Amino acid sequence: MPGLYSQVPILELVQRAEEMADLGFWRYDLEAAEVYWSPGVFSIHDLNPTESVAIDNALCFYPPNHRPIMEAALNKAAVYGTGWDLELDFISARGKKKRVRAIGQSEQTDGRITALVGVFQDVTIRHEAERKLRAAAMMDDLTGLPNRRHLNQFFQDLRLEKASSRQVNYALAMIDLDHFKAINDKHGHLAGDEVLKDIAGRLQEAWLSNSFAARLGGDEFVLMIRDAHLLADLEPISERLLESLAKPVELRSGTIEISATVGMAYVEQEALTLTHLLSAADTVLYVAKKQQRGSCIIARGSDIFLDDSVTFDALERDASILKAG
Repeated sequence: MPGLYSQVPILELVQRAEEMADLGFWRYDLEAAEVYWSPGVFSIHDLNPTESVAIDNALCFYPPNHRPIMEAALNKAAVYGTGWDLELDFISARGKKKRVRAIGQSEQTDGRITALVGVFQDVTIRHEAERKLRAAAMMDDLTGLPNRRHLNQFFQDLRLEKASSRQVNYALAMIDLDHFKAINDKHGHLAGDEVLKDIAGRLQEAWLSNSFAARLGGDEFVLMIRDAHLLADLEPISERLLESLAKPVELRSGTIEISATVGMAYVEQEALTLTHLLSAADTVLYVAKKQQRGSCIIARGSDIFLDDSVTFDALERDASILKAG
């Protein structure tokens, strides 16, 4: 009894495979300057298989930031016979944004490179799923703010940005909600969660222009202030932040009174590590809580980076306590 596949033409099998895997194959004859696309390649491009496409026009489907990458790979393969395996952004003929994987190599005849051949696959669904997973891993589930991992990445990017511009001024505020355990004990954990989500919203208000807020865990938050106008008036900005954090949280079950204490490190030179900077801000926060909850202390210059630590004595002696209102 003949097998099933012997009853189906091979080209039909290939086409079915292309459709199932969202891929196609192509060949470019270098000597004749002719391109062959399989139906799967036309489909990914959102083009009719009856249309003819020049190799130069094919590159136009890649956005400007990725087009040179594909072009360089093709040119290198045509000259040196190298292969490629790339994943790039792509815009179809209908303007649909996609992600594609392009794999290819050269064909040689009598030692001469005569053609380029490749496999072309639409990997948009997989790429988007991976992007969402990466984004989820960088966000705090409860508040929707960036988490500690995201803060680490942001800080590394900020250091690179500052290193290139030589402008390294910014302020990192460590924020701790006052008596949050008492809120959970009195109103329940669901109410406590609502308080945390409310605080997250306040740290993303428009007036905190270009700032980066993150939740470290529990009732601790971080606010990275880097806008020049905000940094120029850090004391009144800190007072406004305290006022925002001291507004009652309105829930269906009633009103919850809250406040927060803030320790702020104003950076006028490059911090060694994020851990070092967080430790400095946490020390300032400790001094503020020790002197008066619901207040803010700003540490600057040598207070922060003398011997790689915040100097307790200097802070407790010289700190200016800022309060809401």
